[in-house]
Amino acid sequence: MTAPNLQPSTGDTSMQKRNRTFLRPQVPARNYRPEVHGLRGLAILGVVMFHLYGEGRVSGGIDIFLAISGFLFTGMLLREAAENGGEVDLARYLGRLVRRLLPPLSWLSVRPSWWGWHSCR
Repeated sequence: MTAPNLQPSTGDTSMQKRNRTFLRPQVPARNYRPEVHGLRGLAILGVVMFHLYGEGRVSGGIDIFLAISGFLFTGMLLREAAENGGEVDLARYLGRLVRRLLPPLSWLSVRPSWWGWHSCR
């Protein structure tokens, strides 16, 4: 009986190879899908209409928007995992998320503050 090899391996492990081959064939290539973009627009329209004419009714617009956004984010994470041997870089993911959300968040914060400041004078 020989002692197990405790030296770190320099190449891919069989698990990494299996993850790479498992993820690659099932992840579709990234391409623009206008029908999904249109559904997101309709969901946003549903939210806006609810806020304008809601009167206590339940809006499904935000649920639809979050479901579609989850579908798109899941596809993005699966593609990244397939390209990187089954791993997702959390810092890169959070960086993309901040770059995507910071412009509308700043507009949503600055514009009402400016409007409130000028309407009270």
